[in-house]
Amino acid sequence: MNDLVVQPDGKILVASGLVYRLLPNGTHDPTFSNAVGTEVRRIQLQPDGRILAVVEQSPFNPDLVRLMPNGELDPSFSFDLSGYSIDAMELLPSGQILAAVDYNGTGSKLLRFNSDGTQDNTFNCCPGPDLGGVGRILLQPDGRILVSGTFNAYNGAARPRLVRLESNGNVDLSFDAGSSSSGPNLSPMLLRADGRILCSGTFSTVQGQNIPGLVQLLP
Repeated sequence: MNDLVVQPDGKILVASGLVYRLLPNGTHDPTFSNAVGTEVRRIQLQPDGRILAVVEQSPFNPDLVRLMPNGELDPSFSFDLSGYSIDAMELLPSGQILAAVDYNGTGSKLLRFNSDGTQDNTFNCCPGPDLGGVGRILLQPDGRILVSGTFNAYNGAARPRLVRLESNGNVDLSFDAGSSSSGPNLSPMLLRADGRILCSGTFSTVQGQNIPGLVQLLP
């Protein structure tokens, strides 16, 4: 199983090869049509019931499609960077999509797309990470964006492995998690109700302290 989402009505979307929907009791929902026809890596549910799906067009180039609530492909959605690798994705309350896309072969950059799949060029995406790319995206309730990856700097600011962005993509200079060592990145991440941030990974030290594997950061 690659991903799992519970709908507000209790039905369960399952990405396991294709996308399936189960009734709350776990039985198959016959009203859902699996129209993807290829391996699905990740799914996210929009507030209107439509489903974003990262699908595998080739082993190294997953694509982004959108399904209608009944599982049919949504013809109104056309992803601007179709055919490029998508490393992470987050749905915004506005219906826009944050996606880490590797479109130049040097590592993924965080881009913002409109609800129809077209790129939103008002989002400050570049130069983005100085090396590697974006691994995880976590949206805060205030609209700011936590981004982790294998980078040492982001948009020119020294931010090893973890950066916080303003909603327009600019680096939030008030947030600096310092350095970590002996690990490729700080991910996955989890935001607590009080704003503190849990980060896991293969690191051994954070900000000069011996904290192997799991750290909690202040807002």
